[in-house]
Amino acid sequence: TGAPKKVRYTIIDGNDDEAFALQTRKSTKESAMNVESITVDSDGKAGVWLVTNRPLDRETKAHYDLSVQASDVDELDKIISKIQVTVLDENDNHPIFKSTEYKFAIAGQKNTGLEGNTTTTWKRFSILGKVEATDADGDKIAYRLSAPNNIVIIVPQTGEIMLADQPHASELLIEVEAHDLRYPSLVSKQPAKVLLEFLAPEPVSFIMQHLEHDAINEHSHHREKRRVTRAVRPTKRIEFTEADGDTEGKSVFQLEKETDKETFKIRDDNPWVTVETNGAVRVKKKWD
Repeated sequence: TGAPKKVRYTIIDGNDDEAFALQTRKSTKESAMNVESITVDSDGKAGVWLVTNRPLDRETKAHYDLSVQASDVDELDKIISKIQVTVLDENDNHPIFKSTEYKFAIAGQKNTGLEGNTTTTWKRFSILGKVEATDADGDKIAYRLSAPNNIVIIVPQTGEIMLADQPHASELLIEVEAHDLRYPSLVSKQPAKVLLEFLAPEPVSFIMQHLEHDAINEHSHHREKRRVTRAVRPTKRIEFTEADGDTEGKSVFQLEKETDKETFKIRDDNPWVTVETNGAVRVKKKWD
């Protein structure tokens, strides 16, 4: 009998970024690996291991389709084996908030007592705002207050912040954490800071002015009487983050017209936003 023939194993396809390598079955951990090919004796006991050549990241690439060829040294006889590798998910990414700072405001309601005295209250279980985080692992996220308090609560599944009791001050600063629903769970490295403002019961309303022309003379030289009509639309509550107002002159919202002749004007002047006649609400001064 002659010496056993040699068999050459080669990764011929699918080895993106040299993620895998070949190693002899008899080798130790200290033995060298070969990314492209390796030759062993065909004595029935020999063979090769398909091993990782570097750490794999499921978020970068989750699936590999490898082709490994076995041939004689002259490559006269050969066979190809298809190998599918699926990278399992490891919980290695912390949730990240879309914004590290949020600012929400809610207007109170004025109540008049029997003796004529007035008080301001804020409706319980009103939604003040919503925080949001993402997870690169694609995990579901839950939210919680870093330090629980009696004034507000947070809905774990949605990140909505709700009023639980009457505030004791005009402002309240809270911190919110996000964590994924895995075991073990990972928590956001940086919590979101949320500033809550409890405003007096004077919601900002926009006064619409439009012109109606009443012709009083059907001749070519007719006179027109201009009549101004003012209308107050129902108050809308729209939430923005501080980042939305980072540029002066930036359009953050567009008021809808009910007629083409309508123009808009803000009733209560303020330092933060201005309203153009066409309904564009723009940043007047950078929000802080």
